[in-house]
Amino acid sequence: VYAVEGSRIADTAEELIAENGLSGQITLLRGYSHAITLPQRCDLLVSEMVGHYGIEEDICEIFADARERLLTPCARIIPQTLDLFLAPVQVPEFQEACDRYTALDAQVGVPFFQRTRIPALIRSSYIGDFASYTRRIVAQPRCIASIDITSASTSDLSVGIHYHIKKSGIIDGCIGWFACDLGYGIRIQTSPWDEKTHWQQCFFPHDPVEVRLGDNVLVKFSYKKPDDERLPRFSLNIEKI
Repeated sequence: VYAVEGSRIADTAEELIAENGLSGQITLLRGYSHAITLPQRCDLLVSEMVGHYGIEEDICEIFADARERLLTPCARIIPQTLDLFLAPVQVPEFQEACDRYTALDAQVGVPFFQRTRIPALIRSSYIGDFASYTRRIVAQPRCIASIDITSASTSDLSVGIHYHIKKSGIIDGCIGWFACDLGYGIRIQTSPWDEKTHWQQCFFPHDPVEVRLGDNVLVKFSYKKPDDERLPRFSLNIEKI
């Protein structure tokens, strides 16, 4: 067994391996998988490179490199698939926070709280757990992408999804989550209706869009890893049709 770890948690892993008498069975390799080589190709890859929305930790790119360089042709990979879900949602607190921070910027004369930064600033205060906010979803959630991690080479995606509005109100963005197949019928789901995990649902903000029962909207959603990590990876556009 080769344990590959690029962070300081490798120190703890090394201690645990030794304390459990497994130093002869587990070889710790310090570094990131794309920068290491193995003495031999392996028959199994297990890795938790799964972000809150499944793909933003570069799982497809990392696994593609591992398939090419580190694994045997018939190696088993865990996890195997990712399904991404998205639904329009009302989160008036987000718009209120935008107004507060914009007003603060005007008072101090410094654009510190730019709108693009606000989701990260206020996420933990109310966006972190949507379990009690399912009533805010205004259209049936849709699966926007199904990714086979055993063959995918990139996480980039661009989709357009139509939604039929089930509840009048104002759309402030979309809520997203994922479902993940580990194999042998084991499936992890992180929707607001499923058992809570350490993953959180994601909120993708948008300027307010007023909708009425029976309206149809088009949600354009894309993901692309930027060259500059400080730039956003996700983009969202919502329009009535």
